[in-house]
Amino acid sequence: SKAGPVARQAISLGQQVAGQVKRISNGGDGGRVLFVTMPNLGGTPEARNLPVSAGGAAADSCLSQLAQAFNSGLRSTVPNDGRFFGLVLLDDLVGQALRGFDVNNNTTAVCSVPLPDCTTNTLISGVSVNSSFGFLWAGARNFGVNMHNRFGELARDIARNNPFSAKNG
Repeated sequence: SKAGPVARQAISLGQQVAGQVKRISNGGDGGRVLFVTMPNLGGTPEARNLPVSAGGAAADSCLSQLAQAFNSGLRSTVPNDGRFFGLVLLDDLVGQALRGFDVNNNTTAVCSVPLPDCTTNTLISGVSVNSSFGFLWAGARNFGVNMHNRFGELARDIARNNPFSAKNG
């Protein structure tokens, strides 16, 4: 494999999580499992502002590659069987937002103070409560309200519409 040692470790960690998902579901005799891919943390305002390492690697690129490696291990290990598993593709959802779909700002945190102290009264200058919904990020590495809402709706839809929900009927 061309993956370096850190990427191989991320793949292995994804495989370990997948193993736990399979263990919990126990081939359908255990629990039904709703699980989530890791989002691209390289797109966070914090990662975008980290310095380039001495080796020349940009932090945002490294974090993006590690998230991809983890998700590769996770997705390659869990069987594609909706009777037992519901996979929420948070990486795809965040990827769409990072490409500019459904958000007006995917680079700046909308909060002027660190979370959890951000309120509607502590938004960055020039941003109203209504326009804050267009921001992907609330804080340096935390999703804004729009992404939380979209993530919750996606998870709910998968839990309701995935074949495993009918099995418990």
